Amino acid sequence: MEYLSENAAAYNADELDRGLKEIAAGIRHSILTIGIGLARIKTGKLFEELGYRTMTAYMDNFGRETGMDPHTIYTWHKIGEVYMNHEDELKEIGFTENDGLTKLPFLERALAVADKKQAFSNLKSMSQRQFAKFAREKAANTGENEKFYERKGNIFFHKGKRAIIINTSLGNEVQEMLISAIIIAFKALQKNSSVVAVHLKNEIESIIFMKKVVPLREKIQKALAKRKLTRQELKEEKNKKSKIYTQ
Repeated sequence: MEYLSENAAAYNADELDRGLKEIAAGIRHSILTIGIGLARIKTGKLFEELGYRTMTAYMDNFGRETGMDPHTIYTWHKIGEVYMNHEDELKEIGFTENDGLTKLPFLERALAVADKKQAFSNLKSMSQRQFAKFAREKAANTGENEKFYERKGNIFFHKGKRAIIINTSLGNEVQEMLISAIIIAFKALQKNSSVVAVHLKNEIESIIFMKKVVPLREKIQKALAKRKLTRQELKEEKNKKSKIYTQ
């Protein structure tokens, strides 16, 4: 456990990659250690240093080299990711590998729909099957009260399910920009509106864009409203004629 923790903290791609493969080969064995290592590779984009375009490509090759089942790799990666996101809370309740690491993939679903204290308490005391059932049933019972979107730290949830994780290694300015954009997108989707990304070089272009687009949008909305009214009027007129013909 300590071996890979030191490697992971160093963020050295080659050492971390080699350490993970040694553990997977049976020289050392720890699900949590491998999971955290994989999560760190993803968070730091170390897979790029190792010659892979995506984390998925890295994990697929990791499976081929170690002989591990792809589903197992992705599960362990999820375990490491969740542990890193909630490390302080897990340490506070004394959660260890002996408590059942396979419960961790269900933690974020439970946190999205249940009281935080209750979720962590159940994580510690329940079996994997019980905790998975608790998370699923809680989500199902929220029904219409389930939030369309919710943000908890660097994680966004959509209807109780984890949707987006913001990389905390990014600068504060970039994180704030992403958070604002994601919130705007969720609000638009909630109203059944479309979300369109527009690249503007500077603030001047932004001002010009807003001056042209906002009035145009208002004209379109008025035109649509008028069109709907005209359709309604036509319908009423048609109904009047039908009554005349039937009399």
